[in-house]
Amino acid sequence: MAIVKLISDFDGVWTNQDAEAAYVWNYILNAAAALTGEKPEAMDALLQESKKEMNSAPYEYGWVSNGTISCYYQEDPFGDNNAIFDYIGRAASKTSYSHFKQDLARLKEAVETKGKMSLADFSNDCFMKSTSQFKLEGKLKPIESAGEIVKELNSAGVEIIVASNSKTEKIEHLFRKAGQTVTNEKSIIRGRLHAIGDARKFVIDTSFTELPEFYEISGRFKVSLRRSNYFRILLAEMPDFVIGDVFSLDLALPLYLRMNDKRFSKLKVIQRLHKHTPQWVRDHLSRDEFKGIAFMLDSIDKLPETIRKNS
Repeated sequence: MAIVKLISDFDGVWTNQDAEAAYVWNYILNAAAALTGEKPEAMDALLQESKKEMNSAPYEYGWVSNGTISCYYQEDPFGDNNAIFDYIGRAASKTSYSHFKQDLARLKEAVETKGKMSLADFSNDCFMKSTSQFKLEGKLKPIESAGEIVKELNSAGVEIIVASNSKTEKIEHLFRKAGQTVTNEKSIIRGRLHAIGDARKFVIDTSFTELPEFYEISGRFKVSLRRSNYFRILLAEMPDFVIGDVFSLDLALPLYLRMNDKRFSKLKVIQRLHKHTPQWVRDHLSRDEFKGIAFMLDSIDKLPETIRKNS
C-alpha cells in the first residue's frame, strides 16, 4: 500500500483548546492580580479593553519572535495572550490623560518590579505554569474521535507525523489517552504515528535567507517565512499533506513552498477551522489559485475523507 505522509499540528487539531485556553486566561488574571493588588475581575476588564483596542488593527499585533510577528493576533488563543502583553508594553503610559493607559502602566510596572520579568516573559511564564497544572489536574484530553481517526488514517496507508511546538511528552500523553502509541526521534523503529515535539515553528530565524522574508497575504498581513526549524522538518519529511489550525505557524510556509518550489509540487494544505480563525485566512485559502491545493475543515472527523479524495 502506498504511503501518504501527513504532517499535522497538535494543539487545536487533535485537542479542543477552549477549556485549556480558558484555564490559561484565568491563571493570567490571578497572576496579574497578585502582582498589582487588584482583583482578578479588574484585570479581566483591563485586558478585555486591551483586546477592544487591538481589534481595530489586528495586523499590528501578534506573537513576536526576534522582533517579527510570528502569528497574528486573533489567529490563536494562546498566541493572543502574548500579543496582548506586547500591546500593553506599547500602550502603557504613566503620563497619559487616559486612565486606561495609566492602568496599563501600573500593570507593566508591577510585572517588571514585583514579578522581576518582562511582559513577554510574564505571558510565557503564565502559559508554561498553567498548562502544566492543567495537565496535572487531569484536564488535558484529546478530542473524543482521535483514536478512531488515527486508526482510519493508518489503515488507509497514511503516516502521521505530528510536528508541534508542544513537547513530545505532551503529544505522547494525549495519544495514549486515545489508545494510540506514538514513536519519537529516540524510537528504534518509527511507527505510523510519529511525534516531532518542540518543533519551534514559531521561531523566526533572521539569519535564514534561503527563502524570501515574507509571504504577502494582503496589503496588511504578511507572514514571515524565515522559520528554519520548520523548513528543515518539511524538507526532511516531504509530506503530501499538512494540517494545522494556525495559518501563520502551520500552513503559510508549506503553502508558499507548494506554489514556489518544485520539490513540493504535490503538497496540499488543510486549515482546521475554529470560531477564532480570522476572515483574512479564510479569504486567502478560498482563492481560485488554491483550488485542489488548500482545504478548510470545521472538524477533524472529515480528515480521512479529505485525504482519500485528494491523494
